[in-house]
Parts: sequence; structure tokens; C-alpha cells
Amino acid sequence: MDNGEQILQLVSDLPVMPEVYTELLGLLGGVDVDIDIVVKLTERDVGLTSVILRAANSPFYGGIVPVRTVRQAIVRVGLAAYRSFVLSAWMNCLVRACGALERELWEHSIKVAETTRLFAKSVGGFHVDEAYVWGIFHDVGWVVLWLKMPEKATEILSSASQLVGENVLFSRDVEDLEREICGCTHSELGRLAILKWELEADLANIVGAHHAPVDARSALVSLAEHILSGSRDHEGRDMELLRLEDIDVAALRLACAAYVE
Repeated sequence: MDNGEQILQLVSDLPVMPEVYTELLGLLGGVDVDIDIVVKLTERDVGLTSVILRAANSPFYGGIVPVRTVRQAIVRVGLAAYRSFVLSAWMNCLVRACGALERELWEHSIKVAETTRLFAKSVGGFHVDEAYVWGIFHDVGWVVLWLKMPEKATEILSSASQLVGENVLFSRDVEDLEREICGCTHSELGRLAILKWELEADLANIVGAHHAPVDARSALVSLAEHILSGSRDHEGRDMELLRLEDIDVAALRLACAAYVE
């Protein structure tokens, strides 16, 4: 079996996306969305109901009056944002199967997603909800590695921690180890997994290129992950406290422009 066949085999029988998620994504990706159907589908899933209510009542969406129904919550955040929550919920389902890696991978994915969204808003010209999805899925290839080759995934993490110390998931150098031990990288597996689930080809390409950006979108994800490598920015501020006004917008735009044809 050659390397290409091995990689395809790894993504051949991945977990299947729940039917309600598939139906919602199909609806939310359309033009004329029937919100009544969206609400009914959402209410069938306790996890999604909890996610959208919590999000709609969060400080990010700035509501003064608490929302108490799924319909109110979806209206408050908007359909585009809700689609990103459905995708995030699917990523969370996948990460929960990652055993010892679960907490670190989920926290890392959330931080990169939030930072990518912040960068997208700062630079302009990007849909911030889509940017969040790029970040949340950027390391989905680690899920594939963990599910399909848990011993080798553990070996990679152990060897990488000796080379780069903490924050192994942030390191770009870890992909060399992945090729040596597994014959493929989490970026490659992530791209193929996205396509296997029949999600957007653009998302697959961004995931596949987040360690070697090929355009401004993958550059945003790469920059977000890079600046999070020490969990602090260049002036020592905790990234969790970084605000839009703190970002060097000009420098960020220049960094992204380098990847724009």
C-alpha cells in the first residue's frame, strides 16, 4: 500500500455526522432559509439547544434582555453565526473521542478560532463567522490521528514535547515528526476529513494549508496559531485578554497581503 492509499484509508470510515447536523447545515447553506424548520431541528438536539442559548446570552452578542427560546437565540446571533455554532458542535463531538488529548485540543481549537475571528474583524474583508470555523477545524486532523493511530499519535506528542516543550499543538515543527512516524500530517488528514464529511472545499484547503499558508485565509489561521504559541502577544499580554484595539492592524494586513495573488 502506497502512502496515498494509506492516507485515504485513514479517512475512509470516520465518525458520521449526526443527521440533525447534516440537515441544519444543508438548510443554513441555502438562500431562502425557513427558520421554523431550523428551530424545530435544533430543538431535537439538546446539545445544540444548549449551545445556541448560551451563545445568544453571552457578552459577545450584547443582549440586554436574556433570551429563553431557541427561536429568540437564533434570531439574535443570526443564521450565519448559528451555522458556525453547528459546525463547532460537530467538532466538539469529534474532540470528545480523543481521550487524553481532548481538553488540550478543544481549548487550543477554541483559542485559535476566537483569535482568527478577531483578526478577520480587524483586517476586514472576511466573514467573521466563517473565520471562526476555519480556526475551530484547523487541527481536526489530530482527531483522525488519535482515532486511527492512537499509539503513533501518542508517540508524536511525546517526541514533540521533548523537542519543543509545551504547546506541542502550536508547533509547526511537529509535522516533520508526523511524516516520519505516520507517513502523513494532521494537516493532510484534516483536509481529507473535511471533504469526507462533504463540507466546503474552501474549508478543507484552509485546514490543509494552516501550517504552510497559500492565501490570506490560511494565513490568518496560521498567524493566530503562531501568536498563541506562547499564549501571549509580542508585548507580553495574555491573548485571552487581547482586544480589537490592541491589534497592530497595519502589520496584520501586510502579513495577510503577502498571500494574496
